[in-house]
Amino acid sequence: MRQILLLLLLLQFLFFAFSVRAEFSTWTEFKSSHFRLYSDLDKQQVESALLDFEVFRATLVELLHLDNKNFAPVDIYVFKSQNDYAKIQPNRKVSGFFMDTVRGPVMVVGPGNLRKLDLSTLYHEYLHYLLRVNSSFRYPRWFDEGIAELYSSLEYDENYVVIGKMANRAAGKYANSGLLDLKSLLTQTDIMSASNNIIQKYYSTAWLFVHFLQFSSVNGFEDYNDSLTKFLNLYNKGMAPIEAFEQSFAVSIDELQKQLERYNRKRILYAKRFTIPEFSLDYQSEELSQGLLYANMSHLAFSKGQRKSSDRFLQQALELNEPKALSVKSFLLVRQGKTTQALTLLDGLVRTKNLDAEVYLNIGQAYKELIKRLPKRNDEMRRLAIYYLEQAKKKGRFSQTQVFLADLYWQIGEYQKSSEEIIAAVSLMPSNIYLNYRAGSYMVKMKNKEYAHFFLGNVINWSKNSQQIAQAKIWLESL
Repeated sequence: MRQILLLLLLLQFLFFAFSVRAEFSTWTEFKSSHFRLYSDLDKQQVESALLDFEVFRATLVELLHLDNKNFAPVDIYVFKSQNDYAKIQPNRKVSGFFMDTVRGPVMVVGPGNLRKLDLSTLYHEYLHYLLRVNSSFRYPRWFDEGIAELYSSLEYDENYVVIGKMANRAAGKYANSGLLDLKSLLTQTDIMSASNNIIQKYYSTAWLFVHFLQFSSVNGFEDYNDSLTKFLNLYNKGMAPIEAFEQSFAVSIDELQKQLERYNRKRILYAKRFTIPEFSLDYQSEELSQGLLYANMSHLAFSKGQRKSSDRFLQQALELNEPKALSVKSFLLVRQGKTTQALTLLDGLVRTKNLDAEVYLNIGQAYKELIKRLPKRNDEMRRLAIYYLEQAKKKGRFSQTQVFLADLYWQIGEYQKSSEEIIAAVSLMPSNIYLNYRAGSYMVKMKNKEYAHFFLGNVINWSKNSQQIAQAKIWLESL
């Protein structure tokens, strides 16, 4: 009887182990200079994709004269199976997406062969990120959108990269959308509150105007590159857009409008061809543990609103005692009011060796949440939150770590430390709208007009949230 019981227990364990591991096939992390690519595709496909992304980045850095700085690597998840991708897919029409999160930028691609997918949307969003993190300029929104659309559609032709080739027909894919007048284009800030027709015209005109300013000389018009550079410099210094235009261009805005309309009517718009920068791919690879894979998939699914998948993946990671999942669980227990269970879990978790930055960040977040839940022990919880967030900062670079520390130091009256932390958060991810919004709010409270105008100006330029833009304007008017 005992032998039968042991056999049943063994079979139950094997069934459990198989069921936990059967959700996904084996995934591997491939880490290059600027990207971390996670996938279950074969090595050859991944190497090709990594090279494409690195060459795309190197091309943009060279052509746009960006500072070649190293920030946190961009995480890319590439799915082989449609069934797997469907578990985190926001809807069936989305073949890939980009998230600029406070824990780093994330691209998700799936499923199928990367070379057969249209990556222009991902490239567009990545170019926004790259342009903002590698440049000290505060670009006007029309230029930010236009340049992203233009360069995200670049094509490779043997040893050359071709920019603007998508414009082989008048106004390219925007031929029938009509144009916005240039005065409206230059001065529009809260575009997302406009009608769909105006939004479409805004983006189509932004793309065409940037193409015109960049490639006018090869299409039979005057060269406006120097005028554009002067305009961007004046705008970056805070000059109003119409005044900056008048000081930068030798022609009136009405005359330039007429030229742009003639440009739009041309049957063929010529592109430019540049030599592809040399790049030697160097990367490291490591198979992901099942626990970490489930923890990562839980985060992805949660970020896109797939709560059922997220909860299921988290539970599977917990059953494998994955520290990242345990640290998330501790925070969730606090949110559920189960403070005793959370403290017990945290006490065991902090004794685990070799925890990484993200686990320490989650632990610090849990203790930060306990400040409100345990008012009689709030000083103790705040001290522990600061301690573990400082450990996270030593282990790795996450903007969210600095955001939490800024809040905690502000609570205890250490305003200078708080300021340093929130500025450090933005410096890690300068393109993140939320971080600029938070930094701007701190600078307003500290009456730092220069920094407040910089951070909140970015919000006004970049945000697609009307309420966020309105609040940023209110704060600036209060200074």
